[in-house]
Amino acid sequence: MSRSPAVHVFTTACGASDRVMRNALGLIRSLYAGLRRHPRTLHLHLLHDGGPAAARLAQLVRRALALGLLSPSRLRFSASPTSLPARWRSAFALCSFARLSIAAEFPRLDHAIYIDADAYVLGDIREAFDATFAAFGAAQWAAVALESERGSNYYHSYLRQHPEAAEHVFTPQGLNAGVLMMNLTRLRATDFTSFAFNFSGRMPMGDQDVINSYFARRREEVYLLPCQLNRRPDSNCPDAAWKEPAILHGNREAFVSAPGGNPKTLPFTSPLFLAAGQFYQLDALSKSPGL
Repeated sequence: MSRSPAVHVFTTACGASDRVMRNALGLIRSLYAGLRRHPRTLHLHLLHDGGPAAARLAQLVRRALALGLLSPSRLRFSASPTSLPARWRSAFALCSFARLSIAAEFPRLDHAIYIDADAYVLGDIREAFDATFAAFGAAQWAAVALESERGSNYYHSYLRQHPEAAEHVFTPQGLNAGVLMMNLTRLRATDFTSFAFNFSGRMPMGDQDVINSYFARRREEVYLLPCQLNRRPDSNCPDAAWKEPAILHGNREAFVSAPGGNPKTLPFTSPLFLAAGQFYQLDALSKSPGL
């Protein structure tokens, strides 16, 4: 893979939800906070639906760069509306399918790291980029983590209900699409994009089902990320949370307590994820009487 002057990271912010925008801003803060000395800058791409909430978020980041709160020599920022057709823009979570069209929408890029907005990065994501892409085999173009390292998970219960879907799952543990690292040059040499946007199978998990179905057939094309690069409350990752670089992925709103202040339990959250949510939210002190 040729070396571009930046490491390109993508996330999405679609819809009018304040929660979605807070998530995206938290991810951006954590990405920037982890930056260390590295030969390449970080280029963050915000994919959105053209709505006013995403416009305000983009304006906030650009203003921080213009005023010197964020260093332009360390972080470059772009925001662009996704060109996803309406059918795919609203499938599952808003704009979640945008990760599958990055290769087509950004034809000059040779790589991309996609991270769901409900995640925090610990350490420098560029170090994870270096290690992951250096480990790729000749046929591998994507890096994804397992749904869980061990034990039962969503896919086990799903296949008990729908055994006919086994050919569409990366067995035995399934894949989680919240973090997706891609060699885009190699991706374009496959039929993945055509497969993804012509997929007609069951999609209770949206784009993640597409990814599982494709790699169930093309296992040689995927590299399995270490679990600390997509740690979720139920991913059963044995590594210490502070081991960097790492990504805490708070899917299913794992960073917040349930309405009314009653903490959720596994598999929906854990003390680690609730503490991370409080730590990264600017208004956490006023909302956390237990601190």
